Amino acid sequence: MKHTTPSALFVILCMGSLPFASCSSLLRRSVSFVSTRTFGSRRATNRSFQSSSSFLQSSVQFTPPDPADLQRWEQMYEQGGKEDDIGSVNMKEGARSEVKVVTFDLDNTLWKTSEVISSANDALAIFLDECNATTPVRVEKIMGELFQQNKARYCPDLIHQDVNATTAAKSPVLLTQLRKDAIQEVMVRHNDYELQEATDFAAKAFHVWTQARHDAIPSHFASSVLSCLEGIRKLQRLDGQSVLIGAITDGNSDPRRVK
Repeated sequence: MKHTTPSALFVILCMGSLPFASCSSLLRRSVSFVSTRTFGSRRATNRSFQSSSSFLQSSVQFTPPDPADLQRWEQMYEQGGKEDDIGSVNMKEGARSEVKVVTFDLDNTLWKTSEVISSANDALAIFLDECNATTPVRVEKIMGELFQQNKARYCPDLIHQDVNATTAAKSPVLLTQLRKDAIQEVMVRHNDYELQEATDFAAKAFHVWTQARHDAIPSHFASSVLSCLEGIRKLQRLDGQSVLIGAITDGNSDPRRVK
């Protein structure tokens, strides 16, 4: 059971002010640049985050693309992007628009998620051991058992669906709730805790896990991530303001906690 997030790197080059708008309107007013996938894709290339940054710096000013270009970029997005295609995008002279916002996915884009989660799981196991908790099996194992027993609890989207349908694999999993429930289950089943006592302990243990997760992220950054972000931070908009850097993710990592 895995809670996956998109592994593509998204950079939005916004033309002019951006009021709240529909997706179709946003497509007409922006250019979506998608790099090759960072991890595990057959289409992956050696294009680094640094080269992405260089691409941005050389493309701050450009005229809006024609509809044919937009269609080609959208096709590139759906196909995962190819280095040659991205590099061939023609940005003409003319300061009629500017980069305003650069957004990234987090898990398996800026850092390697499996290594980060593994490190946090180990930290949780050490914490439980230090608390003299009896743990015949790892919390991750209990999580799998609880999920199989009650998928609707951890995948609310499945309440009105067949939990065994193929769409189940694509539905978001409430991993925070699942992990807390698993810790609580360990303390009730194997350590004779009362329910409220186990709930309080699970909250404390989850805090330990979360902190360990964020602490592990810097050791598992994707290649050239820091230099890429540094390059983007140096970009200036035409109004003199800095380019905004943001995160779009369906996970619960908090980049503000990454030191």
